[in-house]
Amino acid sequence: MRLTLGTCLLLAVTGLAQDQAKPEPAPSTAALAADDPDVVALAKAASAFEKAFGDRDATALSGLFTEEGEYIDRDGNVFHGRAAIEAEWAAYFEAQPRQNMTLSVGEWRRLAPQLIVEQGWSTIDSPENPQGSVQRYVAIHLRNDAGQWQLASVRNIPPAPDEVPPGAPLQALAWMVGDWIEESPELVVRMSVRWSDDRRYLLQDFEVQRQGQPAMKGSQRIGWDPARDQIRSWVFDTLGGFAEGTWTPYGVGWMARMSGTRNDGETTSVTYYFEPLGRDAFQILSTFRVVGSEPEPDMQAVVVRVPPPPQRDEPPAADAADQPSAG
Repeated sequence: MRLTLGTCLLLAVTGLAQDQAKPEPAPSTAALAADDPDVVALAKAASAFEKAFGDRDATALSGLFTEEGEYIDRDGNVFHGRAAIEAEWAAYFEAQPRQNMTLSVGEWRRLAPQLIVEQGWSTIDSPENPQGSVQRYVAIHLRNDAGQWQLASVRNIPPAPDEVPPGAPLQALAWMVGDWIEESPELVVRMSVRWSDDRRYLLQDFEVQRQGQPAMKGSQRIGWDPARDQIRSWVFDTLGGFAEGTWTPYGVGWMARMSGTRNDGETTSVTYYFEPLGRDAFQILSTFRVVGSEPEPDMQAVVVRVPPPPQRDEPPAADAADQPSAG
């Protein structure tokens, strides 16, 4: 099998330390930077919210709120306290099919040392609605005495008809974000997908190994083309090949038609079908594969999410009595 662009495409809460000798500065209401330690902690909390929703775990969801927290749905109904919030989510999960939620945070603003306001967009998709439904939300986070951030309030707000969040047309592909791997006896393909800083594109880096040896690297940018009213993508590899494609919802997944040129000048074309298999795997079928004027056989593979590395437990500190003495 020749290694082509068509072959591997898309198989491809801690607080800030403060000097006690200095007066505490007044909090700034400016948007917080992505590397702010509190933002890092809140981003993990957002991931925990997404996971609890996908797991249909009403208890875990309500546990992210303060004891007296409140949740306000898009119709203005108010659920006060963890017990009421848990009951509401349990009823929701009972009535709705299995769904996934993706949170796209617009900004975090610190209004007080222990209070941060988060604004963003949530997208809920399901096999029956792969495009997903989008709505705005505002969340208020409070830091408790233990230094952990909890939700004091979450309010869902239906978007105005002319209001479009950054990257909204791509939300249905947000499940691709993360690190992935596909292995076969001949090839190993590793890929990583992330949002661009402005969340208007999905960026993919991929690396191909053949029999344990590096064979090719490349990148892909997926974005929304307002002129065509369609998702499009552009791919470039380190061998000098490039391709572009169009994406269309297909059943419970997506169809991507790609065409490109290899570094030797031969043209390539392929049609991909992507079908998510839960949150941690997807199936990919490549068909109608043509290099130059020669058709090539269909290919099918299952791509799995790379699990996060295990956390290493810090060795317990030695007691003073166990420390070696001098003299």
